[in-house]
Amino acid sequence: MASIEVKNIEEREGFWLVNVHVADASDSIDYQVTLEKPYYEKLTGGKSSPVSLVKRSFEYLMSKGTKEEIFRSFKLQQIKDFYPTFETDIKEAL
Repeated sequence: MASIEVKNIEEREGFWLVNVHVADASDSIDYQVTLEKPYYEKLTGGKSSPVSLVKRSFEYLMSKGTKEEIFRSFKLQQIKDFYPTFETDIKEAL
């Protein structure tokens, strides 16, 4: 099973830039995720941290495929374009 680690989160005006490191026995990949504050509020209502949301989102993605299939840089809200139930699923998981 892969380990998911949020390496850094940088707050900017209106969004966070989040660096995520995913590793398994064979190798590792680094990602940069943009989390817009309104989308964070929509999904969490402020009840979970941005770090928790991003980590759970990677767990969700890893349950759907491999780390190699995840874009290296993306906006968190893009996940719903590929997995329409993402928003409902992640709200339940948080």
